[in-house]
Amino acid sequence: MQLSTIIKEHTGRKFRKLEHYIDVYERYMESFRSKPITFLEIGVYDGGSLQLWKKYFHPDSKIYGVDINPDCKEYEEARIKILIGDQGDSKFLDELIEELPPIDIILDDGGHTMQQQILTFEKVFPKLKQHALYICEDCNTSYHPDYGGGLHKEGTFIEHMKSKIDELYAYNSLHNESFKITEVTKTAFGIHFYDSMVVIERKQLKPVGLTGPDSQRVPREKYMQHIVGKSMQKDPEKLKEGMMKNAIIEAINKNPIVMFNTLELQQAQKNQISNSIKEYQFSQNMLEADSKNSPKFKEFISEVRTFLTPHQRELLEKVLNNL
Repeated sequence: MQLSTIIKEHTGRKFRKLEHYIDVYERYMESFRSKPITFLEIGVYDGGSLQLWKKYFHPDSKIYGVDINPDCKEYEEARIKILIGDQGDSKFLDELIEELPPIDIILDDGGHTMQQQILTFEKVFPKLKQHALYICEDCNTSYHPDYGGGLHKEGTFIEHMKSKIDELYAYNSLHNESFKITEVTKTAFGIHFYDSMVVIERKQLKPVGLTGPDSQRVPREKYMQHIVGKSMQKDPEKLKEGMMKNAIIEAINKNPIVMFNTLELQQAQKNQISNSIKEYQFSQNMLEADSKNSPKFKEFISEVRTFLTPHQRELLEKVLNNL
């Protein structure tokens, strides 16, 4: 039976869900219905949604609910267990993960504050099964001041998850020191944004690259070398200049004593320099020494100098002399 049908026929306890959530649920949860799973929903309300999940998933599935309100304990029934605690409490989340069997699906419909949503994701996502779903509902609170939200405001759940998109691509980076591979890189198969909802598919990933009709799999490192090599064939001079520009930003990232502390760059200066070279994404170890003498690179350095004070420009010359 489809979830939409179960909802129409439901006569049990109350629940509240945005209507379009149902389509998202069915898109991602359908593949989890054929065998017993462990399902966790944070935020019990009147217990009605837990009854829906009980009907929707395999009859041997274990359904858990978490709520800060002790009265929610009365909604326990066969195959539904309620645990009382605050999802904003790091210690409680640690204890919760230890107490429950490995989780297949977590649905965060709890307090909806930024601290609660971010903490829950960071604590629980790494502990899910290798093939699992993490769903956070009512993410529209990232834009509501009463919940700590605001458009483009640092520290909201949506801004936090935007940063995870970069982590998702880290295997493709040639900047291994400044672009770290994380738990999200290794295990997030996809991050999907919907109106008021974020879905993260968890699946253990390997840094493999290319596969073809002959079923041969090419390691990602070789694949990336192949891509870079093709770029070099197309426009070697442009690539070489890009490598040199990237060397400067790598120096900024990797040598804070020289660039951040010694040059004492203000944040606005850092942003200006980064904006000037953000389109270049090549590895420093591919740098060729004569690139720094190219006219375009000299033009770039001239532009950087305009962002600096006279004293900073003197220090920059020392940095350039060491390249």
